[in-house]
Amino acid sequence: MSWLDVNMGDIVDPKCLGDGTEVQFQIVGVEQVGVNAKGEEKNYVKVELELLAEGGPWQNVITFVNFPRSTDDGTKVNNKKRMLRDFAKAIDLPQEMISQPDSWVGKGGYGIVGFEDDPNFGKRNTIKRYLTPGA
Repeated sequence: MSWLDVNMGDIVDPKCLGDGTEVQFQIVGVEQVGVNAKGEEKNYVKVELELLAEGGPWQNVITFVNFPRSTDDGTKVNNKKRMLRDFAKAIDLPQEMISQPDSWVGKGGYGIVGFEDDPNFGKRNTIKRYLTPGA
């Protein structure tokens, strides 16, 4: 059998969870982006989350963790730091590991999912909010 001979009859399409569902997730991939293709400063981490809920397989969630940029004003810096703090708390990430995205893989936590039907990407889940311990 050649690698070109792919059985297309056994494909399982992943499903989406309903809007507002609380779900456990695990980080299965990260990609650090400091500069985009145009050479513009971006400073974010693309994070792939596997949703751990009964009845799957569920569509993985792609989310972005933004770090402050040199061009951000004080309000944007504060908002990005606050969201970064909440994300780190949700996955029980120590302060010293925040700047090491590769160390995030395997970490997990809980969040509230959103649902959207995007014209470019189709139906998919998002993370509306990360749940932090004690919140």
